[in-house]
Amino acid sequence: HEEDLGGILTSAPSVASVGPNHLDCFYRGQDNHLWHRWGNGSGWWSDEHDLGGILTSAPAAISRKSDHIECFYRGQDNQIWHRWWNGSYWDQEYWLGGFAT
Repeated sequence: HEEDLGGILTSAPSVASVGPNHLDCFYRGQDNHLWHRWGNGSGWWSDEHDLGGILTSAPAAISRKSDHIECFYRGQDNQIWHRWWNGSYWDQEYWLGGFAT
């Protein structure tokens, strides 16, 4: 089943799930920010949410436990940056260091 979710992507999307019948989709937008949409498995998708940051790569997302999701990406300094949903809100961008090429 194909569905147009809108948005202007400048990277491949990354998808993870915080629970049954829930998908979180992340991508780099036209402004190089991290963008997020989520769906409930029934074809309903949220509006786009601008999570900020300046990405120079596609994001990668993972959920290690219910209602918790983490997103990683290369920033404009070519280092690794991280944002996460803790079940209630998105935490601020966090620098992890390293050098990603």
